[in-house]
Amino acid sequence: MRWIDLLFLAIIITAVILYQMLKQGVEKPKPLRRKDVSALRYLEEKGYARCSGPYSSTVHMRTNDKGHSFRVGADFAVKKDGRRYLVFLRSSEDSERLNSPVLRNRLLLLHSMYNPSGILFVNPDADKIQKVSFNFRPRNPLYGGVVFSLIMIILILLFLLLTVGGFL
Repeated sequence: MRWIDLLFLAIIITAVILYQMLKQGVEKPKPLRRKDVSALRYLEEKGYARCSGPYSSTVHMRTNDKGHSFRVGADFAVKKDGRRYLVFLRSSEDSERLNSPVLRNRLLLLHSMYNPSGILFVNPDADKIQKVSFNFRPRNPLYGGVVFSLIMIILILLFLLLTVGGFL
């Protein structure tokens, strides 16, 4: 086996691993509820388009060896200019302020889970869209693991080529 064969094999294995990792986050959009359809039409008029992908997840929590499950997520997700936003629908009766500590912690959790460009609070009746965004970017674990794996594969291949094959 020549060294170029090992290089091609490493590239193919790395491509398959990357494909499998990136494919996990893709899912079909769920059907919208009736109130969501009118909000989506309102957003489409403003230039947004509904996008697929995860925007709601079930979280399992254990407290004193007792399991609890709850859902965390948004009503749906949209895209505009290549940026993805989570959308929450608000009505005129919603009195919770956007800068309240409870809501801020929930939004921060959603931001760290889904890493959107922003979070939109939409009230189509009042013709109002409020955008919330955070200035920090959490470290993406995909890059660290993939880059480390690629470096290790290259180093192992170089070591094998220099010691066993002597091709370089």
